Amino acid sequence: MVVREALAPTTRAPEMPPGSPSSPGARRRRSDAITTLLLGVLLCLPLLPFGRIFSGETWRLQAVLTIAVLLGVGFLMRVLRTGGIGALIAQVLVGLGSATLLAAPTEALLLVIPTPEVFGRWDLLAGGAVQQIREGVAPMPEDPTLSFLLVSAIALVTVLADLIVTTFRATIAAILIPLALALAPSAVLPHGSDGVALALIIAVGAALLYRRVRLRGGLRPGGVVGAGVASVVIALVAALVVAPLLPRGGTGSLNGFGLGSANRIDATLDLGEDLRRPNNTRMLTFTTDGGPVPYLRLTTMSAFTGSVWEPDEAERVDLEWLAQFPEPRDPAITTTTHELAAAVDGVDSTMLPLPAEPFDLTGVDSSWRADPDNRTVASDGQVINGLAYTASYTTATPSLEQIRAASAQVGASTGLSAEEAPLLHQYAAQVTAEAATDYDKLVALQTWFRSSEFSYSLDTPVEDGYDGSSAAAIEAFLTQRSGYCVHFAAAFTLMARDLGMQARIALGFLPGEATGTSVNERVQYEVTSDQLHTWPEVYFAGIGWVPFEPTASLGVATRFLSAAPTATTPTEPTAAAPTPTATAQPERPDIENPTDTGTTGGGLSFDLGALLTALGWIILAAVIALAPFATRTVLRSRRMAATRRGDAAAAWAELQADATDHGVRVDDSDTPREFVDRIVKATGAPRDELDLLRAAIEQASYARAGDAHRDGEALAAAVADVHRIWRQTSSPRIRRRARFLPASLLPRRTVPSS
Repeated sequence: MVVREALAPTTRAPEMPPGSPSSPGARRRRSDAITTLLLGVLLCLPLLPFGRIFSGETWRLQAVLTIAVLLGVGFLMRVLRTGGIGALIAQVLVGLGSATLLAAPTEALLLVIPTPEVFGRWDLLAGGAVQQIREGVAPMPEDPTLSFLLVSAIALVTVLADLIVTTFRATIAAILIPLALALAPSAVLPHGSDGVALALIIAVGAALLYRRVRLRGGLRPGGVVGAGVASVVIALVAALVVAPLLPRGGTGSLNGFGLGSANRIDATLDLGEDLRRPNNTRMLTFTTDGGPVPYLRLTTMSAFTGSVWEPDEAERVDLEWLAQFPEPRDPAITTTTHELAAAVDGVDSTMLPLPAEPFDLTGVDSSWRADPDNRTVASDGQVINGLAYTASYTTATPSLEQIRAASAQVGASTGLSAEEAPLLHQYAAQVTAEAATDYDKLVALQTWFRSSEFSYSLDTPVEDGYDGSSAAAIEAFLTQRSGYCVHFAAAFTLMARDLGMQARIALGFLPGEATGTSVNERVQYEVTSDQLHTWPEVYFAGIGWVPFEPTASLGVATRFLSAAPTATTPTEPTAAAPTPTATAQPERPDIENPTDTGTTGGGLSFDLGALLTALGWIILAAVIALAPFATRTVLRSRRMAATRRGDAAAAWAELQADATDHGVRVDDSDTPREFVDRIVKATGAPRDELDLLRAAIEQASYARAGDAHRDGEALAAAVADVHRIWRQTSSPRIRRRARFLPASLLPRRTVPSS
């Protein structure tokens, strides 16, 4: 009989026990283990140069652990013969579970199953990390939110690299990932890359490539396609993950270049969060040809709604207007002209930093226009980052007698009533009670604010609930007497208005600090983000707008010299022009790094937190969609493994499952012979292989224990041959259904014959 001939003993080499070190399975597992180890080392090496961008050891230890766990899961799933897709799904599930356990276990199901609340938590963490990257400079201090984003990105890269090496077999493309990551820091810092790490990556990558080529006897033809797919994946990873992870370099960066954004200037006084940013970056450098080093204005704010100060926005005119219509003032007032040359390398703003009275600008085109009300310059579309320009400007220096004789009661702006701000009205009157002139009243206010009764603090307004510049916040500031430049400038301006004077707030920069170098024999000054500042300006008839500096511990108080001091004519304590000179920034005990900055991060065209949330939902949907395929793959792998060990029942079960998946009816009332006849009739599958399987199951079912002798490899080959025939003869629709929606996973039911 055919069955007996098929099952007759044959002469063959003795099989090695499955656990023997020399068995094919053991050799395969050992080779896969070495490949996984090399890939793990390869992915860990870029963490060395990345430490120059993101400081701290905790996130790197977490990254190493993540790489080890995910690669270990992939290796284990391949040992269980689940295939590349099964390993991928397991890695994704473990990654999602780990992220859930670390970020929001109390909001998850069973601590590790993500819920919508968990995705919301991920969104917050990612958003916080992106905010830090937007505002920060390398090296960035370690932070839990930043660590979450970094480790999540590394987990994604690990899964992709493992898939590329073990499934696509495109080892060359996989090596590009750690190599690109190791080179990335050099785009941010001039010494960002690590030569040792690069050399080790090349060496380990070469070893990994050598093993794959030697074991496979050359590159697979499919490896070319895999390399193309991997290249696309790498490009997507670089665009979605790597680019947002790199903050721009500090003052030593290469041309100020960085994949993080430059700083933006927010032309409002809602600066509380901005002022508390911990990272200080260079924004511009400049030189002048002498005289007091000027404050640099960006805009002014006159309109106050009671809660918000709004920037002044008049219809802009050509820059030539500045020279044609200088600030009107009494000819007796002494004026001097100076020149400033500036280079911007860290600000994305449409407002040009300039001294108070510019009249001649070069280096800017016609898109830059002037505001005739405050003489500021801005553009509707261009930003100043990378711009180099020069400006001639005028400085007025009245004598003490001249400014005391001048009136500030000229077109007084709207203030607050005594009912709206009783403390402000009370203190304005009390502090200036003994002052005889408008100027003396303003100096009295300035002296009071800069006295020991007030302190500079970024945290107290938040802790006590008066962060901001509204009327209520100013009243609370006058009670607590602790705040930052916005509070001092707004309170001073409103008090001046309460006294009947025309006053406004200017937004710009403190004069900066000398760098110790000279450019064209002129001292160079550097302005950093912690020198963004607000100060009040008051208009004096015949003189113009005069700046004051009420903020405690910042800048230099405005003072004027007497033209002819005598024993009966007191002079001011210090001699300085109304534009205060540059000073070093004061020590601020409330924070580790001074951050009087109003910059806001910009330049990212998408919200990475929302992107990661969407990506999480996409991954979850993909996992659900691929779950039937993965389950069927695992079951098939287990049955085929048992079949190779001579298990006829496993072979017959897989044959029945394959038939069900491809639409061939499986009836429990059928005998094995009737089932084989139905398969041959429906598919034209080779009867010899099917008879081999039929005879094996009949022997397993009816023969005495120990009588049956079955060739496991022959049984497995027969199952595989029948499966191949089904794949070749079935329609594309049936093939897709058999792969992604296998009917064999459902309870046994009658399936119509195709």
